[in-house]
Amino acid sequence: MIKMKTIKKIGCLFLLVATISLSAQESTLLRYNFKKGDKYLLEMSLKQDMASMMNMDLGFKMMMESNGKVGDNYKIIYSFERMVMKMIAAGNEVNFDSDEKEENMGEEEKKMKAEMAPFFEMLMHQTINKYGKVIGMKIEPDVKGANQFFSQSQLMSMEYPKEQVKVGSEWSHSQSISGMEMKGTYIVKKITKDKVFADFLGNMSSTIEGKITGTAEVSRSSGMILDMTLDMNISTGGMDMTMNVHMKAEKVK
Repeated sequence: MIKMKTIKKIGCLFLLVATISLSAQESTLLRYNFKKGDKYLLEMSLKQDMASMMNMDLGFKMMMESNGKVGDNYKIIYSFERMVMKMIAAGNEVNFDSDEKEENMGEEEKKMKAEMAPFFEMLMHQTINKYGKVIGMKIEPDVKGANQFFSQSQLMSMEYPKEQVKVGSEWSHSQSISGMEMKGTYIVKKITKDKVFADFLGNMSSTIEGKITGTAEVSRSSGMILDMTLDMNISTGGMDMTMNVHMKAEKVK
């Protein structure tokens, strides 16, 4: 005769297995969904190692704000908040922080502050659709080098598939950045109540050849990329280097 405690244990075990099974099969649509006035503080870092030639750590903060919708497309405004850079090249070292007072800077840092000053006065207007595809971009006022910078920052973006995704789902991703072709695949690893977690495997081609691996965390409610990391092993002109790029986004209340 089966005891009541045993029946209860079997029932709990069945419920647990069923819950795990349902969780594994859960699917969701990845879509951008912003309200006008939504703000996110973006923190990005880039670490570049070119062996004995150059090492660079670059970090910056940007504010992203939703400026409403036109049809199914979102209007987004970006502005610079801060830039920090440490670079060692040919035996010379530069340590720059845009928040540092000029009287505390060396000559190289003062030159960089002057060069970067226009970036902190400009706004980048971007139009994206609900899948994350960039429809248009405009920078005001026009600053030399800004287009290239924002183009490269698109490394930390992704276009979502039209169909629902679940654990194990894959979709391809490709983009051209400053003449460099990047292609790869996102693979969904986990879905929770609030987030979708995915891995990325890809490569770069053109004058630069390289392999890319990465991870991403996406908000299910807003479609915002909350955390993303890309690790790149690159070869160009007979020279090898590694690059790590990381971005995190936090909603400003």
